[in-house]
Amino acid sequence: MQEPSIDHTADEWYEQAKTIVIQRQSVSISLIQRHLRIGYSIALSLMERLEADGIVTSLMPLGGRQLTSSYRRNHSMQAHMNPNLIEMLDKFYGCEGGDAGNATSPTIWLFGLEPGWSKRDQKRAESPSGQEDDGYSVETQLGWVYNRKAFKLFAAIDGIPVSRYREFAFERRPFERGSSGYFKGNLYPYACTDLAHWPEDAVEETGLTSKAEYQAWCAQYRWPAIKNWVDEHQPKLFIGVGNSFRTDFALSVFGYDLESEYHEILINGYRKKIYLSQFDGRKLAVVPHFSGRNGLNSDAAIEQAGALISDFLQR
Repeated sequence: MQEPSIDHTADEWYEQAKTIVIQRQSVSISLIQRHLRIGYSIALSLMERLEADGIVTSLMPLGGRQLTSSYRRNHSMQAHMNPNLIEMLDKFYGCEGGDAGNATSPTIWLFGLEPGWSKRDQKRAESPSGQEDDGYSVETQLGWVYNRKAFKLFAAIDGIPVSRYREFAFERRPFERGSSGYFKGNLYPYACTDLAHWPEDAVEETGLTSKAEYQAWCAQYRWPAIKNWVDEHQPKLFIGVGNSFRTDFALSVFGYDLESEYHEILINGYRKKIYLSQFDGRKLAVVPHFSGRNGLNSDAAIEQAGALISDFLQR
């Protein structure tokens, strides 16, 4: 990337960089680079200036930074928030359930982006009686492609062939009420099946006028809420599904954008990216979506991803 002279627009870039880290409640050079579309050396200079002005901390262990206390969001601001948004910060709101675990019996957490399902899968996901399944049984879960892929990934992590995922699911009962070992949640609490569109009913329910405003709200309030859950329950592994959201997953686990260990698997000419991060006993694996040509869309891809994550867990 060609870097224009920093002297010419330094103040403009600085103000933009300052706005980005405060709004996102996240601090990293790569974040500034992505949003401002600038090279590393300019982004580093801006970060050093933010540090000198007391907006961000100096380098922490493993190279991470965070906002100084004066610039971290004060949750007392919730008093002026839409009541529905306040409810969305309740513990495990927008999560499907399972076993959250604790420090002495930690579990694996799997987080997608937001609640919801496809119309195609909805009918198949009904319980055998046709009634709503409050216990989120494995029988019901098998009606969703997402859950079937999740069961395959868990099996692969345990060294079980993904072809035996149904056997694994009925033995371990992931996410089912009363079961142990696995917990399922979402980064975003509001069920909006179109990631790019913010419908009128969402505006009415939340008081937020756009998807961008909603995402900024999540960065300010939702990620710290999830991190509080992680602090309390200390999962042995947090799996985030969706590589484009790895910064948000890192904020939810570590509280800042920790640098990731990068891996690539190649299936039929398509590259699948896996990101692994760990610090202070916490482990985060961010994997591609379970669909799409670069996603974990095949048993071979899931099996290789599971093997990588299994090795990561043993470290």
